[in-house]
Amino acid sequence: MMRKLFLLFTIVPIVVLLTGCGGGGGGGVSKPPAPENFVADRVWVKNGTNLTQKVTLSWELVDGAQLYKVYIQVEGQTAPTFLKEISSSEVPYTYNLPSDLYVLDIDFLVSAVVNGVEGELARASAPAPPPPSPF
Repeated sequence: MMRKLFLLFTIVPIVVLLTGCGGGGGGGVSKPPAPENFVADRVWVKNGTNLTQKVTLSWELVDGAQLYKVYIQVEGQTAPTFLKEISSSEVPYTYNLPSDLYVLDIDFLVSAVVNGVEGELARASAPAPPPPSPF
């Protein structure tokens, strides 16, 4: 009887450890990492008498990403708003700010989507650039 208990309490746990039947894992898909080196470059664009702003968003591509989700969060908003899905070939992406958007601080967020799973968000600030020269 003692020998059977000894085998039960020593051999069975070793077999479970070796065969990986101890739980965990499950083969689920993990979240992709946030894109690295995310930059938002906001500048004025002068075209005759028209004055607008654009923001060029760039980042390092994430291995295996089929697309990226871009979000915008302007000062006063408590959460970002979805802006657009773009492909890797569209990076860097240029966003023309609406002419009626007058805010000092804008944050952009981007995430990679790999096999249908959206990854972690990267954030880049785009503060208002100095006003352009009137000349």
